[in-house]
Amino acid sequence: DKSSILFDTVAVHLVNSTEFLKMETLPIAVDDRGFTVIDAEHGQSMNVATGWTDLDGYHRHLTEVLLR
Repeated sequence: DKSSILFDTVAVHLVNSTEFLKMETLPIAVDDRGFTVIDAEHGQSMNVATGWTDLDGYHRHLTEVLLR
């Protein structure tokens, strides 16, 4: 799956809400190449967005917020 180009707006959205997003608690680490990875042995448990529950709803919400 490709990552959305909306990652910056999603990060700002996550400050206040997890609405529209599938959230999971996963062991996250940064590997030697600088990539963020799931690492059961060395990762730190974090609540992360791993997908959309309502991408169209997010698009509507983002548009509404930007046009205020």
